[in-house]
Amino acid sequence: MSLAAENLRVMRGPRPVLDGVSLALTPGALTAILGPNGAGKTTLVRALAGVLTPQSGRVTLDGTALAAIAPDARAGRIAYLPQGRDAAWNMRAADVVALGRFHAQRLLRPLSDDDRRAIARAMVEADVVGLAERGVKTLSGGEFARVLLARALAVEAPVMLADEPVAGLDPAHQLRVMAALQARAREGVAAAIVMHDLTLAAQFCDRIVLLADGRIAADGTPDAVLTEEILFGVYGVRLTRGAGFGPAV
Repeated sequence: MSLAAENLRVMRGPRPVLDGVSLALTPGALTAILGPNGAGKTTLVRALAGVLTPQSGRVTLDGTALAAIAPDARAGRIAYLPQGRDAAWNMRAADVVALGRFHAQRLLRPLSDDDRRAIARAMVEADVVGLAERGVKTLSGGEFARVLLARALAVEAPVMLADEPVAGLDPAHQLRVMAALQARAREGVAAAIVMHDLTLAAQFCDRIVLLADGRIAADGTPDAVLTEEILFGVYGVRLTRGAGFGPAV
């Protein structure tokens, strides 16, 4: 299942946050959406998920306008993990993950075997099995972030969009989460994640979409995009292989 943006333009007051952005997410690839703060990354993912309506352009899912797809049908086809992390109630972590199967359930029906399998798999991938009985308001920020990731994974949608899924996680869990997302892509999911860590993007992602000032500055493989020239043009920093980044001089 392919998710595509066509010439998206999103305004914030007089300023364009996205200005003529077009891209297509295809099955089997993990795409990193990178760029400086304010580049339009979150806005792009929200538009792709259908939670934000652009001023012009459109988003299509297998050629059908996303706006024409009923919300319940869309929920089973696109798993979306937003950046905000908050809980209104102190639900058990396991129950929060189970919400990812809501699209597959009929009202008042118990969880099916497929639901239970999807939930169990997602909790293993996000390393939250040991948190299952805890209330989410008792969890640390990183633990709760992994519970929300497990909820998105439990949807088992053919498209997955995640906004900074590794932010605030310790290094071991960053690697585990990236490996889980990469594995889902290898199974045929069209996956895109907003992130800032260039090293993780280069290690796990098949494609890099680099945004700057609301436009796509570069789009391609990590080797093609994460070059000294391109990164200096977008971030204003110099890359020294083996030594990381330094200030522009």
